[in-house]
Amino acid sequence: MKAWLALVAVPAALCSTLHAQVAPAGTGVATNFSYVLRYAQTAHFEAGLGNWQTATPSGEVDFRNGHRKTPFSLIYAGGYTWTLTGPTQYSTGFFQRLSLHQVLSDEKWKASLGNDVSYRPEAPFTGFSGIPGTGEPIGAPSPPPSQSILTLGTHALDNLATGELTRILSPAYSVSVDANYDLLFFPDSNGLNTNHLSAQTELARRVSRRSSVFGAYIFNRFSYPDVSLTTNANVVMAGYEHAFSRRFHVNLSAGPGWVISSNNNVVPASTIVNANAGLDYQMPAGSAFVRYNRSTSGGSGYMLGQLADTVDAGYSRVFARTFTAEVIGGYRRIQPLNKSAIIQAEMGAVQGSWRFGERFSGFASYTVVAQASTGPLPPNAVSGPLQIISFGIAYGMRARRNF
Repeated sequence: MKAWLALVAVPAALCSTLHAQVAPAGTGVATNFSYVLRYAQTAHFEAGLGNWQTATPSGEVDFRNGHRKTPFSLIYAGGYTWTLTGPTQYSTGFFQRLSLHQVLSDEKWKASLGNDVSYRPEAPFTGFSGIPGTGEPIGAPSPPPSQSILTLGTHALDNLATGELTRILSPAYSVSVDANYDLLFFPDSNGLNTNHLSAQTELARRVSRRSSVFGAYIFNRFSYPDVSLTTNANVVMAGYEHAFSRRFHVNLSAGPGWVISSNNNVVPASTIVNANAGLDYQMPAGSAFVRYNRSTSGGSGYMLGQLADTVDAGYSRVFARTFTAEVIGGYRRIQPLNKSAIIQAEMGAVQGSWRFGERFSGFASYTVVAQASTGPLPPNAVSGPLQIISFGIAYGMRARRNF
């Protein structure tokens, strides 16, 4: 069952990619296609769980069709990790992630549809795949993962479907509506299956060539197929965005939220503050970001809802076109909606990559993760510090993505 779930994404990704590589002659469309094959060997060190070493072959495909009005993107990363020495229950297994996104637009309308599906043997840590030490770029997972409690040896299937429609009312005003549905499923029945439905409407006003303000209403519903409980979170947000230049962007938003469940004895009603802030700077040879998010979510598969504060920062730069340095760090503070316990986690990672020629490169990375709680955690939760050291080689043609 697990292998079948893990391999579902592979034929779809490869078939879509092979079909999309060919552009009719004379269309003038500049497509962007890249691929990378990697092999990594990784050592894990954790005082409570023990030490183990793994080997991981993996691959990545990135395709953009280049259409201005109908852009389409496909990103896939996947592989398999097996244990060479030490305990075998923590990291072994398939990992896959496939992201598809289609946009349709004209002068007044813009519509987008997307689907992001992943299957991993552990909670996501870094990069697009979520698996540390594979050699892929180590930026923080985006969008924020449903599994914010860091665990090992817990296979989970996560599928996020998104849709958005935007109408430009005038040069100054626009209105948009979007809906998302996220399914977090544990095929081994070692986690709490969670469904998350969200809908949002937003009115935005451009106040200058580089600045805009907006107001939004967001509805969230969290449900648990194995538990007779539904929790609703209604949020009102006001925000501001500003571009200091083409490379430097800042966004801020905040507002109150009201949490109401179908059983107040299990999840009591509460009022919370939601907030988002971000700073992104794109350099000619790299990028940097700092992001903060405070919001409710489904509970990571172990709680009946949670309030999470997340801070992430990262920096990436290419030196002399042959060496790439990356560093990221993050902090999470999680509180269950029905308990006073606090879960805190810190993570940091650094990676260097060297190009040996047109297609070959090597990489080395170091990741450290620590997690602690004032209440009980799942038995396979990272306590820490968990240290991960990885070395590997890569072959392929890549158009590098910034954070």
